[in-house]
Amino acid sequence: MIPFPHAAKWRVLLKAARAATTGLGDQPSVARYEFTALKPMPYQLDGEVRSVPANTTVRIESAPLSPDRHRLSDPPPAAHPGAGGDQGRGMEH
Repeated sequence: MIPFPHAAKWRVLLKAARAATTGLGDQPSVARYEFTALKPMPYQLDGEVRSVPANTTVRIESAPLSPDRHRLSDPPPAAHPGAGGDQGRGMEH
């Protein structure tokens, strides 16, 4: 989550284009973020849209990256010889 102040639509689009092309540079990072929804607020989790009522405290916690998971920017793990039909990509049969 990268918060930034309310802005005109063209500024949001410009920031999104810059983020997609050149990146936003180093951004602050936190393991936990908490705020209070002042009015009913929709959110999306795993494709499902839900809503929290007004005056609800919302806490977002970031799970640590496990050794078998990789960031999207990391290259895929190397194939393991003799891994079978999955070409060594970690697929369990």
